[in-house]
Amino acid sequence: TTTTTTTAANSTNAGNITSNTVITLGTPIFIENDKTVNLRSSVVNGSRILEASYVGNGAVKEVSFTAKGFDFIATKPDGGIYSQGRTTIMTKDNNERADYVFQAIAHYDADGRLRGNGAAFFSTNSTGKLAIVKNLVIVYKDEATRGGNIKTVGWEWK
Repeated sequence: TTTTTTTAANSTNAGNITSNTVITLGTPIFIENDKTVNLRSSVVNGSRILEASYVGNGAVKEVSFTAKGFDFIATKPDGGIYSQGRTTIMTKDNNERADYVFQAIAHYDADGRLRGNGAAFFSTNSTGKLAIVKNLVIVYKDEATRGGNIKTVGWEWK
C-alpha cells in the first residue's frame, strides 16, 4: 500500500483553480503486469519509433482482467522516452471489455530498467463489473525490464 501526497505551488495566475491545494492519491486502484510479445522498429514522420505489443493481466478497483495492447515508443533528443498507446482489458470470463489510452514519459535508470510516469483514460460501454472504469482517469508509475516485463501501478485522479 502506497500513499502519495502532492502539494501544488502557490500561483499568482491560478484563475479559477484553487492554488496551494494538497492532493492525496491514496491507495493504488490499478495494477497491471504485462509481457512484451512483439517489438518492431519503424519510421513515423521521419523519426524512428518502436512499436511494442503486449499481453498481461491485472486488477482495477478489485476487478480482475486480462489485457492486450500496443505502445508507440520514441526516444527524445535528451535521452528521455515518450510513449503512447491503447490497451483493451477484459473480465476473466471475457464477457466485458473496456479500453484505455495512455501517454507517459520515462527514462532508463543505471540498472537498465525503464521507469516512467503517465496518465490513462478509460472508456467502456459495460454495465456490469467493468462499468466502474467508465470515464476513469488514473495517474501511474510503471517499470519495464530489458526482458520485456512491465509492471504498472495506478491511482485514481479525481
